[in-house]
Amino acid sequence: MVAGHSPAWSQSKNMNACVQILRHDDNALRNRWLGKCGEDQLNKEIENLNPVSDERVAFKSLFAFGHSVVIEESTTCGNAPGPAPIALGPKCGLGSRTLSENLNDSAIVSIRLPDNKCARFIPLLLTNKNGAFACNAVQSRIACVDSNYDPATNRTTIKFSTRRTGTPDSSTIVIGPEDMAAHGGRIDDLIPHAQFAMLPATFVKDGRNVDVLATVKAAVQKERNQCTAVPGQTDAKCIKRTITRSDALMQETLRHFRNPKRFVSGADRKKEAEELIAFLKSKGVDKNLEQWILLLSIAENEVGLDVTKSGANAYDPIYEMSDAVADNSGLSFGAHQIDIGANSGDDVSMFWRIVDHYKTQHPDALLDEAKAKSACVQLPLRYMTVKAFQLTYRVAPSMSKATGSTDGIGSYNANLEKFLRNSTASVADLDGFFKKSLMARVWYIDIANQSGSGNRVREGIQAVIKPTDDTTSCSGVAAAEKKLLDWLTWNNVNRHDEGHKRFYKRYENIRDVVHAHAPKDGHTNCSG
Repeated sequence: MVAGHSPAWSQSKNMNACVQILRHDDNALRNRWLGKCGEDQLNKEIENLNPVSDERVAFKSLFAFGHSVVIEESTTCGNAPGPAPIALGPKCGLGSRTLSENLNDSAIVSIRLPDNKCARFIPLLLTNKNGAFACNAVQSRIACVDSNYDPATNRTTIKFSTRRTGTPDSSTIVIGPEDMAAHGGRIDDLIPHAQFAMLPATFVKDGRNVDVLATVKAAVQKERNQCTAVPGQTDAKCIKRTITRSDALMQETLRHFRNPKRFVSGADRKKEAEELIAFLKSKGVDKNLEQWILLLSIAENEVGLDVTKSGANAYDPIYEMSDAVADNSGLSFGAHQIDIGANSGDDVSMFWRIVDHYKTQHPDALLDEAKAKSACVQLPLRYMTVKAFQLTYRVAPSMSKATGSTDGIGSYNANLEKFLRNSTASVADLDGFFKKSLMARVWYIDIANQSGSGNRVREGIQAVIKPTDDTTSCSGVAAAEKKLLDWLTWNNVNRHDEGHKRFYKRYENIRDVVHAHAPKDGHTNCSG
């Protein structure tokens, strides 16, 4: 996060500009964002929701998953016993009011594909919300689906449509063996229409197939239970909240599946990590302890960078685009994750300079469109309307080619070197406990990079480190760090059974890096 206008100001400005651009093709489009994804705004959004009966509501969420594919080997490809799939009946698409009323096992459809394979997936219809929204611009439903496998040509035709009656919008794809091979089984990539998507019915976790709908149901049921446990919250209001939340989480699920980081192989991520470390060492960053610890901490938190004596690796790509699928994130790149949907100022300007330079040597119509509609791709993904959402995912591979080019890598590396230098210099001016604790300084920088301000660390220091505490001795500084870490990571420092706060692992990762690399565990201006 860089200096400049506040994220909310920049997002509102981009939202207005994006809607004006897209209204050229959709005159009915309006900016209905309530200006913030907050409690008051969410309550306003759900005021006019009509909840369906409890028996018909299935509450959904999904944990992050990786490179799942739709395709399954099968000599038979039939739908599960029981009610017919929603996608094949009259209540599909706009025939239903909400996603949640149709999210059950009947949301899954199975379709025969070439070469004795089977697609088993959740077909999604995405539409812009008609009313005001707080956190997500797009509503999801189960799309209508018709299909036919032709054994003579060994090809499958799938038609997606918005409804069963009238004159629906629709999109048809024809799939042959060569299409499945070219897309690695991810035939969702073949759909040209912005409103339709195919989400796998299962994903692989720790070598096991995990059912998406079962995972969704358990997670959001837990959210509903937490809602009803709050004094003053009515069951009807909690149902409305979970209808909205289910819809939002299904969009996040789709984002996990479509995440552009899937285009970067494990071998390439390792190569990038090792090249980044080699560059920084060539600049002497590893000789500056505070900068080096900051780099190891923030890059572990952002891209899973792991540096050992034998080399380096990263969980996420460093130089290409990825989607954090968290809060107000957009597409981002870099070891400290420059987010073009949340950041503003010099970092985002650098990104577009990289794109412009790349286009001079590699003309690309998608990059041209993205530049012309930059206000749309510079939004958090959850605030994007359907067509902005589609454009972002279509252009992401081209963006990655630009940021992963020689010029893109060079520009980013110089930016990172400057970030490390300026960040460590800025916290050197912080007073009080910051003078004694390297850990606190790195916590401050990390959370400022993530959210725009490190004041949460300052608030924690004021809350738990008292004037009577011994911070003149290094053992006293260590004890104070422990109290501060507890305050930052636990919902209730006295009742750990109430669980961790979000992002607690970030603070713990930094603690571990500091203890592993800093003399005296990073304690300064103390005795002992």
